[in-house]
Amino acid sequence: MGLSCPKCQSEQVQSISVIVSSGTSLNSGTVVGIGNSGAGFGTTNGVSQTNLAARFSRPRGPSWFLTIWLSFGLIFTAVWLFQISKLAPIVPLAIMVYLVRRDLIKSKEYKAQLAVWERLHNHGFFCYKCGNTFTA
Repeated sequence: MGLSCPKCQSEQVQSISVIVSSGTSLNSGTVVGIGNSGAGFGTTNGVSQTNLAARFSRPRGPSWFLTIWLSFGLIFTAVWLFQISKLAPIVPLAIMVYLVRRDLIKSKEYKAQLAVWERLHNHGFFCYKCGNTFTA
């Protein structure tokens, strides 16, 4: 007798790492277009996943790129506004503090989610009969 689901005793179980790897594919292609003003050429890359593979895929961390980019813009805006009024820079600086704080909180949540995901990805199984997820 093989591995069975602790909830329904079904043997229709599969490793979560296998579900993710078999349900994920990387796609790439080349695009060529011709129009009135000339021709265009480009490439495209993407990831395609089944719903089940997406359910168990690695969690996404916070995007610091946008926060850093916006922070530079807000700093320049604050410097410019300081020339107009001494209190005016408070608004862009408050927005910047909010964005950084938000991403710090998301980063902390991501670390917790990643620990759970790693355990489930490395030792977890999914039951196709009842939908139970368990570790063995």
